[in-house]
Amino acid sequence: METSKNPVKFYGLLYISKKANDGAYLQRIDPQKRIELYFRMALRLAKGVHSRFGTALNLITNEGDEIATLLEKITGSKTSNFITIKQIEFPSSGIPEGARYFSATHKVMLFDYFSRQADYSVLLDIDMICLDGDSHPLTNYFENDIPLVYDISDQVFPAHGYARIFDDMQKFGQTDWHFRWYGGEFIAGSAGFFQELSERANSVLPRYTEIFASLHHQGDEMITSFCLNQMRACNSQHLPLDLSAPDIVRRHHGKATLHDERRFSRISKIGFLHLPTAKKLLSSNLADRTIVRVLSVAELLPRRIAGPFLAVVGMVV
Repeated sequence: METSKNPVKFYGLLYISKKANDGAYLQRIDPQKRIELYFRMALRLAKGVHSRFGTALNLITNEGDEIATLLEKITGSKTSNFITIKQIEFPSSGIPEGARYFSATHKVMLFDYFSRQADYSVLLDIDMICLDGDSHPLTNYFENDIPLVYDISDQVFPAHGYARIFDDMQKFGQTDWHFRWYGGEFIAGSAGFFQELSERANSVLPRYTEIFASLHHQGDEMITSFCLNQMRACNSQHLPLDLSAPDIVRRHHGKATLHDERRFSRISKIGFLHLPTAKKLLSSNLADRTIVRVLSVAELLPRRIAGPFLAVVGMVV
């Protein structure tokens, strides 16, 4: 177990909206069941964070009572030493309900919340696994208040096309071709970093609301990436460190895609593994390492076979 000298708090978001468009992976599931699946993913992540760092995951939501009921239903207890439910008030406007990933986009609303916290805040997507990586220096970064992000340009550009993404960025005012794309699954820093990020995000949201339907990607990553590129352009004092090169954070789709897919054979350094297409596995009772082994098999299969393979595994676990 690792501990940090400075106060560090880990956060996840489970924003509940039964009517909104929340992505493609669980659309066919009943909305109430979908909420339970997301909460089960959060519990898995929370257990990993508690085991690795000795602290609870703070799950922020807009429906605390509903999540508390799920906690008691699943664990048999109203309280937990590895997850804390925090209900906060979200602004009533700012994010268009018709946009994809509506619930997840509320992550940008949390930047202001973190800017008012005395602790170093780590915001995680809940469809992640916290692994016992052997050599990643996360605790050192936390202790020194170093802002951290995850650059996934090498995954996104081949899949969607650099020119197309740049065209979308220009709609927000991006003029520098040397821009990068950042994932929303891992964003960490002190209050000063999140204050600047919040101010920039608030200035971008009105434009996002106007043009979201024309964008190749709708969601928090579009907003956050533009803001972080602004910070790069002005050489901000809060410029974050990218965790992609040391492979501390990794996004993996579990099957052959146009995205960069590094094999699981060299997984020992990874601290946080994001699995956006494996939500049913993540909500199951399988151990983290068993899920990794299942995905290790899937990534060796042709895409036309890997998808059905993961679907079958997801149904039987």
